[in-house]
Amino acid sequence: MSRRAFGTLKIIFGTMILFVIALVFLGMFIRQTSGPVNRDYYNRSDMDLAIEECQNLCDAITDIDGAIEYCTRIQSIDFNNNGSAGAEIAEKGGYQFCENSIPCFLLADCTHKGYGLEGCRNLITEQQPDLLDEFKDPRSEQGCNASQETTWYDQLTGE
Repeated sequence: MSRRAFGTLKIIFGTMILFVIALVFLGMFIRQTSGPVNRDYYNRSDMDLAIEECQNLCDAITDIDGAIEYCTRIQSIDFNNNGSAGAEIAEKGGYQFCENSIPCFLLADCTHKGYGLEGCRNLITEQQPDLLDEFKDPRSEQGCNASQETTWYDQLTGE
């Protein structure tokens, strides 16, 4: 075999070895970057979507029907990252509530239109008091056994 052919073979084998090494490093990099899913990202995203939906309902209020829709809308958010929004206690803005039963008036600020917790209470009790049954007392067994002495539910229902 001539020196030229031998040199060409060395270049080919060297290139193949470099190619294999590059593939090994690429595989390690891909495995490293495709680790476990960051559940906090999805949780915050779910919360942002729920707040946005509630805020959109607030912004769209033009009559009593729109206000009732906003005041009675219930959201579910997985606050504790266990994979589901269930009957677990969560807290936001000083209020305890169940992950699967969060009224929009606790998530979005609609006080500029008069529909915070008090405005919603007045609206529901005056217009459709039967809708109060749609809300769960977070301290009850149907709720999530919240520990607060006075909850948003008490303020809503007047109990």
